[in-house]
Amino acid sequence: MAKHYRHGDVSFHQVSPEEAKKMIAELGDKAQIEKNVDKFVVALGEVTGHKHVMTLERPSLNIWGLPTEEDKLFQLKAPGTMTHEEHHAIVMEPGFYVQKIEREFDPFSEEARRALD
Repeated sequence: MAKHYRHGDVSFHQVSPEEAKKMIAELGDKAQIEKNVDKFVVALGEVTGHKHVMTLERPSLNIWGLPTEEDKLFQLKAPGTMTHEEHHAIVMEPGFYVQKIEREFDPFSEEARRALD
């Protein structure tokens, strides 16, 4: 069963290694943002300046940018800890995850936008 993690307005949905490899092949080499890092700011709050930060004990995190601006593909080769100033820390198991930023609907402008933190 695929794992799902939520940390405030950021969510992570596990994908199979086969799905991840297909996504990476479609994205191409230039889509890789980080390779073998031990810390990464996943999302930065526009209003508060607070950060969702993924930390691993050793450099074992790979990240690719996805076609939508805020979404990313993460490969955790070891357990990772997500922290934020206003949320409890969560530990994520190794695997491939698609990260999404929550969106909200503004009824006045009738537009969907990224949730502001």
